[in-house]
Amino acid sequence: MARIFLIDEKTVALAENLRDSATTAVELKKALSVILASQYGASAKKIADTLKISERTVFLYRDELKKMAGDPRSKRNARRKTTWADGEIISGPKRKRNGF
Repeated sequence: MARIFLIDEKTVALAENLRDSATTAVELKKALSVILASQYGASAKKIADTLKISERTVFLYRDELKKMAGDPRSKRNARRKTTWADGEIISGPKRKRNGF
């Protein structure tokens, strides 16, 4: 089963601006990886075949644009490093492994 691609309007607007002002092929591919999925419902495989990149690169480009748009879900380990009650960062002592 394919993963559902959830994208907010802020990221789509950023992708459209990037598409219009792209100066390199990579910038254009980053923008199209979001636009083709959100507006036309294309799958990651179809986007990868169209843009001549791997599926993994499609997901990397999407995540990069989400981070640029400020999507809190795109931050790595966000759930593990924060408490849901008060939102403070949890930092514990570093554990030594094998006595080192």
